[in-house]
Amino acid sequence: MAKLTGTPSVFVGDTSSVFDSAEFTVGQRGYDANGNEYIFLQGVANTTAGSWVIYDEVGVTTLLNDTNNKGFVAIAMAAIGANQYGWYLVRGSVSAKVAEAVADNAPLYTSATDGSAGGTTTGHTAIARAITRGSTAGAGLVTVQVDYPSVTI
Repeated sequence: MAKLTGTPSVFVGDTSSVFDSAEFTVGQRGYDANGNEYIFLQGVANTTAGSWVIYDEVGVTTLLNDTNNKGFVAIAMAAIGANQYGWYLVRGSVSAKVAEAVADNAPLYTSATDGSAGGTTTGHTAIARAITRGSTAGAGLVTVQVDYPSVTI
């Protein structure tokens, strides 16, 4: 897992860590050696590593789906359950959940599957600033690149 450092080197951590209390300030940002950026947020039930979430101004997350699809988006780095805290990717590359087959270099959309993005446009909303950097023949994990993704329509 990636090692984190704050700016300017205020803290260190590990993106795979899950906490039962807010060990860092909710909303705090961290960066790894590759320049990936993470945000510290509160988890939600059924979150696994690679889950897509919507987060609000106080750091509470909801699994992304076609119903919960307005706001800023992040990708969980671990299984961060309800009443737990952990790191979520907001800028960079990571393996993330997709609900169906996707092609390389394709845009991503909301999905009917909680916590997963999709590659199908019909009936789904685009996840702005999110693109695949790999492909998959079916549901699973795929490398994605994000740059402060959001869903607004």
